[in-house]
Amino acid sequence: MDTSETYIKMCEKAEEIQALFPWHDDIASQPLLRHQIFCGDDEPAKNILLDEGDNLWFEGGFIDELPRLPKATIHIWLPRQDQLQEVSGLDWHDFDRKCLVYENVPTKEQAGIRVVMKERYSKIWNGEDWIKS
Repeated sequence: MDTSETYIKMCEKAEEIQALFPWHDDIASQPLLRHQIFCGDDEPAKNILLDEGDNLWFEGGFIDELPRLPKATIHIWLPRQDQLQEVSGLDWHDFDRKCLVYENVPTKEQAGIRVVMKERYSKIWNGEDWIKS
C-alpha cells in the first residue's frame, strides 16, 4: 500500500474521492488501529490509521509537526487499488489497462487515482493539484 508523501497529497487534493467515503467527517469516533510508519532519513514518520473496514487513513500532519491541536487534526482516506477500481466504475480488465498508461508512475495506487480522476472527473495531476484536462 502506498503511504508516500506524494500519494497522500494526491488523495488529499482529490476532494471528489474524499467525499465518497461515507463517514469521512466522523473518522475520529471510529475504532482505529494506529501505526507509525518510518520512511527513512529523507522523509518524516507518518501516522497511518486502519479502520474496521480495512480502510487506510493518513492522520496529521507528519509526526515532526506534532503536537497539533485536536481540532486541527486531519484525516485523509488513502484508497487501496481495489477501492480505486470500484470507484472508477470500470471492470478490472479496463481499469488495469488504463493504469498501464501510467507506466512511469511509482505505484499502482498512484496510477489508479489518476485513472479515477481522469475517467470520472476529467482531471489530471500536475504534480501539485488536480486540474481540468
